[in-house]
Amino acid sequence: DDIGFIITRYFKDKIFSISTITKYEYYFQQQEICKLFEYKIWSNDFLTEINDRAKMIVKRDISPNFIANELLSFLKNKKIVRPGYTALQDIVSTALIHERNRLKLTLQNYLTEDHRKSLDQLYENDKTLSELASLKQDAKNFGTSMMRLERQKYHVLKPLYQIAKTIFPHLGISQQNIDHYASLSHHYSIYDLDRFEDEQTYLYLLCYVF
Repeated sequence: DDIGFIITRYFKDKIFSISTITKYEYYFQQQEICKLFEYKIWSNDFLTEINDRAKMIVKRDISPNFIANELLSFLKNKKIVRPGYTALQDIVSTALIHERNRLKLTLQNYLTEDHRKSLDQLYENDKTLSELASLKQDAKNFGTSMMRLERQKYHVLKPLYQIAKTIFPHLGISQQNIDHYASLSHHYSIYDLDRFEDEQTYLYLLCYVF
């Protein structure tokens, strides 16, 4: 406290001019601070490692915020200075695109023609009355007619559930992502699902059925 008081008294009447530092001075100080705390300055040399990590994270949770926070935690543990916002955004976007393409290719490889026909029936029924539309409606009561409808839904879903059980081990996605994709079948209309790429629609439907 005494030292602080003396410094305050000494500089009280001094006038300081504000000036900018050169790039050399900035990066020199940055390097010295990193050395002091044993951190590595971010460079593209770390891209392969961070991209591989992002590909693992996205299988757990498809949410961009979750991926970004997990990557920041990973960089902190590795003592690597985090990249700029745009660079981090590009890494997350690349991971999401890679995951979408991975799932698309997996479905193309493992869905048979019979599988596709069974799934198509959920949203292709004269484009007006769809089994999917009725499946997405919860039972309103426990009356006989409503329970009969629930039984019908069960018989529709049972063979599709077997397809999902066959395909899911190859997809390698978490329960969190299954829930997310399943919720999208509620979010989008039947007409929206019909306009998507086949594999995207099949993914949403399989997750919903599961």
